[in-house]
Amino acid sequence: LRLFCSYAVGKNSLTFFNNKRYTNKVAREYDNLAAKLQSEIISWLKINLVYVIKTKPGPGTPVGCPDVVGLYHDKWVGIEVKASSTARFQPGQRETLQRLKKGNEFIYIATPETWPQIKADLIANFL
Repeated sequence: LRLFCSYAVGKNSLTFFNNKRYTNKVAREYDNLAAKLQSEIISWLKINLVYVIKTKPGPGTPVGCPDVVGLYHDKWVGIEVKASSTARFQPGQRETLQRLKKGNEFIYIATPETWPQIKADLIANFL
């Protein structure tokens, strides 16, 4: 069953789809965008001689653990990768990142928009 709802707005009309194929396609695009960004982050960290651990959700991984953890001398960085600034967090994820940030200044939520600034901060203060 597909529901199509249309609303007239001035001269334009907006169409909202409640369509499983459409939402799955959007979800895949977001996943691909996040995966590309994560790959770029991991490559950049490795080029800068940071030991990188990519975490995967599942048994044995704490709730809210950052996607990428990097170790460099006596410092560590945690980076949660999101496809956009409006991407949703899993339950408990924000709280865990906030707790980690209390003990370590190098905890970031990376999006394509924020990654250049995070990179500059890491160059200035982490490496």
